[in-house]
Amino acid sequence: MRNGFVQLPLAAWIGIGSAIVMLGMGIAIKVQTARLDTAKAEIVKVQAEYDSFVDRTAEIGLEQERKNKELMDKRKRVNDETIKSANARLADILARYNRLLNTAPGAGSGAMPGVPDTTKPIDDATRDQRLLEVLRAAEIQAGQLIELQEWIRQHLQR
Repeated sequence: MRNGFVQLPLAAWIGIGSAIVMLGMGIAIKVQTARLDTAKAEIVKVQAEYDSFVDRTAEIGLEQERKNKELMDKRKRVNDETIKSANARLADILARYNRLLNTAPGAGSGAMPGVPDTTKPIDDATRDQRLLEVLRAAEIQAGQLIELQEWIRQHLQR
């Protein structure tokens, strides 16, 4: 022993150095293998979560499509019922209008009295009588129209 060092042959020092390097490499391999296994486990976990996400997203999509179909079917049914109801009300309005038109005084007599001849003098009694007939007929029809409008308003408010 010289100066505190053990005197060994060079081959021994090379063997000791190689053993230390091999031990360090073994430890490094163990550490890297543990990190690799952790990373593999993380990949498997993430893949499982991704697959679960894809499956759940597909389920949600199918559920939403089912709900949309139900909603569209309901809206179509409501629209069909509304159209049917509106057509029935329109038919009822037309029937009432025709009934009022046919039961009015002077109904079925055909056309309204003719337009008076304007070449006659203003003080002509026949002309005045014809004007009164035209006014009475217009008043009757105006009354029928007012009655029809009121009836339509009542039925549309329902």
